Amino acid sequence: MRKIIFIGMIIGIFIYACEKDDSYLELSETEIQLDAAGAEQYIQVNTNAITWQISSSSDWVIAERDSCFLVIKAESNQVRSERNAKIVIVADNKYVRINVSQAASTRAVGEPYPDETNPIGIIYKVLDGGKHGKILSFDEFNGKWGLNSNTGIRSLEDGKSNTRDMINAYKDAATFDSDYSIFWWIYQEKNNGDIDGQWYIPAYSELVELYLILVGQSKTTTTNATQTVSVSHNINVRNQFDYQLKLYGGVPMDYEEGYYWSSTEYNTSNARRGLFKHRTSTNNYTTKKSSFNVRAILQF
Repeated sequence: MRKIIFIGMIIGIFIYACEKDDSYLELSETEIQLDAAGAEQYIQVNTNAITWQISSSSDWVIAERDSCFLVIKAESNQVRSERNAKIVIVADNKYVRINVSQAASTRAVGEPYPDETNPIGIIYKVLDGGKHGKILSFDEFNGKWGLNSNTGIRSLEDGKSNTRDMINAYKDAATFDSDYSIFWWIYQEKNNGDIDGQWYIPAYSELVELYLILVGQSKTTTTNATQTVSVSHNINVRNQFDYQLKLYGGVPMDYEEGYYWSSTEYNTSNARRGLFKHRTSTNNYTTKKSSFNVRAILQF
């Protein structure tokens, strides 16, 4: 009888040991408040689990593991309202929910800049919670990029320097207004003869960014280094931005012909362009002597 009881005790202890849960998951914070400018915030994670699963309820906030920390990332809020999301971290059979909120921006995409009374353009990108950003001009121009020569103006990111350097190099040419007409337009019509004026022609990467924002998408696909495939347009987003342009006396974007110059040279005889058409493939460069639309942008 005693032997049976002893064996039963052993079995009971064995079952208890198998069922006992020794895993744990503890976070230093579960309520995160981000400012409108966006930033990274680190949360210390205390767990004996080797692997974690992390999920976010919204695409504006990203959560990633960094050693024994959870990193919460968010870009600048683009709207005038607080936004909220939830992050869930799972380790073994434990989970913790993190509530994330971000303060409202002081400016929003689609608003006139600097105000409704004296607008000079429409905001298309907000940075630092509304302290900085980019605006699109109400007007556009159709003209040539330039003549066949090696200008060396090839930055993909810095359209302001591209534009200033082109104007500085060719503004005194007798045929500046006809041979380099898009740069003449910026220099004379937009910046009133100020070589350091604020308006400029976007560099190629800036032009692609502008296109994606205006049609409500986050990325485009490239088939090779010189060809881009236009994404599907979110017509509601596109129409709303065009509505704002027209509301303040501006010209809507051209999505039919769809070609817009960048300020980036490709080679001696070609410059880079963007195609704003719906789901259409094209080379992202063409002869400088062609006439296409150009739109000015400005940083604030």
